[in-house]
This record gives sequence, structure tokens and C-alpha cells, in this order.
Amino acid sequence: MPITQKAPSMGIVSGQRCKSTQDVAARARLIAGGLQKLGVRQGDSVCVLMRNDIAFLEAAYAVMTLGGYGVPVNWHFKPEEIAYVIGDSGSRVLIGHNDLLHKMQGAIPDGITVLGVPPPPEVVTSYRIEAALVSTPAGAIDLEEWMAQQAPYDGPELPPPPNMIYTSGTTGHPKGVRRNAPTPEQLAYTNRMRTMIYGIRPQGRALLPGPL
Repeated sequence: MPITQKAPSMGIVSGQRCKSTQDVAARARLIAGGLQKLGVRQGDSVCVLMRNDIAFLEAAYAVMTLGGYGVPVNWHFKPEEIAYVIGDSGSRVLIGHNDLLHKMQGAIPDGITVLGVPPPPEVVTSYRIEAALVSTPAGAIDLEEWMAQQAPYDGPELPPPPNMIYTSGTTGHPKGVRRNAPTPEQLAYTNRMRTMIYGIRPQGRALLPGPL
């Protein structure tokens, strides 16, 4: 009998971890449902203070699902710089790796809901994070426990705007760069370019070599 090898399912790999795209999408909709309950609406901003991690993608996709701006915060910033980005972007929610949140104690503006994410093993090892900093800090809510109390977002599909990027702040405070969501014509043009340059077609799949 010939041996049939099953094609590997698509997934996102980081270190020794792998999550299917379906699992990431489901978790993103769960986070989106929770963010909606917190008052996040289309056009709002949510700050994300994490290193490369699958959870970063889940948080970013969750914000995009609501038509909001995911604001990736440079984790090299000083606490006062991070606090400035949170306030300047108008974010009411901060999602971050726990060790980075520990360093923000006393610097996070009032009225901000903070969701803590344990840094994964590969990040802990690469950055030599102390064990005491992996746990959720005081004032933050454990993301997994919070997600267990949420319902998936079931609202209308909204046009996802690009991320809101902040400059390095080499002259004065970091500057936020917010772009409008692409028009249907711009999306169509982008898809044509992807097909021409990368060979990626609608409903197609792309394999990414290596971890995040």
C-alpha cells in the first residue's frame, strides 16, 4: 500500500510553538469581542507593547477586526516615552508582555485597562528574562483569564486600517503616523502587485521560513 504523506497544515511558528491560522483567527475574534466590551470602536487606538510573539499578531488582528488602529510601541522606549505614546494615541487599552509591564509600574496613565501576556519560553530565553517578571504585574489583567470570560466578536466586517506607527522620537517626542484605510481600488492594486511579484493569489497560501 502506498504511503500517503499528509500536507502540513498552515500555522505560525515561534520557537517550539506552532498555532494554526484558524486558532490565531479564533483567538483574535475573542480578544476583539472583549475589546469591544471595553469600549473600543472603529477608528480607536489600542497600544501593543510586545516583542515578536504569536500573541502580538492575535492582538493586532483583534484591533483590526474592530476597524481600530493597533499601535505597536517600541519596547526599547523608556517608561515615560511609552506613557507619552499611550496618551498621545488616545488608547484606553494597553496589551503587553508582563516583563515590560513590570517596568511600567507607576508610569501608565490613569484610566488605562492593561492586559498582561506572559512572555513565551523562546522570548524568556533569548532576552534572559527573570522568572519573577513573567507573572502578571499588579494593576494588570491576565489576558488568558480575561479571554475566558469573553464572547467572540460577531459584528459586521469593518475595513481594517493600517497600524499607527510612532517614530523614534530623535527630535522631541515620538510622532504618530496614522494612515487612512486603503480604498477598494488600492486594495485591488496591492493584490495585483502581490500576484505579479510574489505569485500570491486570492485563496492562496504562503510559507514563511523560520520562526517569528
